[in-house]
Amino acid sequence: MAARDSQVNLAPLCFFRHGVEDVASRRYVEAFYDFYFVLETLFANGKINPTQVLKEWLRSSDLCEVVEEVLSNPDDIAELRYVDAVKAGDVVEEQNKEKVLWFLIQTRGMLHHHSQKQSQRRFKWDPANQEAFRFAVTLAKLISARICWRMVKGELFAESVDLRKLFVYASSEEKFQNPLCIF
Repeated sequence: MAARDSQVNLAPLCFFRHGVEDVASRRYVEAFYDFYFVLETLFANGKINPTQVLKEWLRSSDLCEVVEEVLSNPDDIAELRYVDAVKAGDVVEEQNKEKVLWFLIQTRGMLHHHSQKQSQRRFKWDPANQEAFRFAVTLAKLISARICWRMVKGELFAESVDLRKLFVYASSEEKFQNPLCIF
């Protein structure tokens, strides 16, 4: 979907679309970055220090509400448990939004700072083991999907929407025909 005169911020929606495509291709590291960038773009307010990013995220009522929705949704919790019951127990069972957001920030930091040294075990991960990041991707996807839906639903259901300016693409190949493609 794209709208030429849309008031919606296109960058997060494009990140979301790329994340969905990466999940479909089982490129979980790339998908995590895509979904993380949705949140960073919208809520970090230009901050890059992990503690500052967390503070900014916790200041956002929209983001906090969405995290609470995910944590209280039985289907979302079931999906997270299915992907990795141990991580689900560690990260989401307490229903603590700060812990969930910190987990996402820490995952991003770990991916961004790779090391092969045993002394840096926290940063030692195997890029060939994409499956190891499936839980983080699923959590980031659930949150960013709700955020993106909040962004576009007002546009889609506004009384003044001009349907001639909306485009829906059935495949990723079609997106290259129009650089404004969102989904």
